[in-house]
Amino acid sequence: MSSERAQAMGYCTLCRKLMYPDRKTARKKTNNHHSSHKSTYRCPYNEMFWHVGELPRMVIEGHVDRETYYEREVS
Repeated sequence: MSSERAQAMGYCTLCRKLMYPDRKTARKKTNNHHSSHKSTYRCPYNEMFWHVGELPRMVIEGHVDRETYYEREVS
């Protein structure tokens, strides 16, 4: 079992992403990853858990901030 999965609590049944119990644990995964474009965020379905994901290209390139990007996606 990899250290990534050892820190995770399993997979979220709705997001299908690894769940982390807190932001600190999720951030450890981003610090160990080669990409600097990883982001931690609360699960949109269960706010008790955190996920790790890639930032969208528009955010990375500075065309839009993260909050605005995800507001547009929900609308």
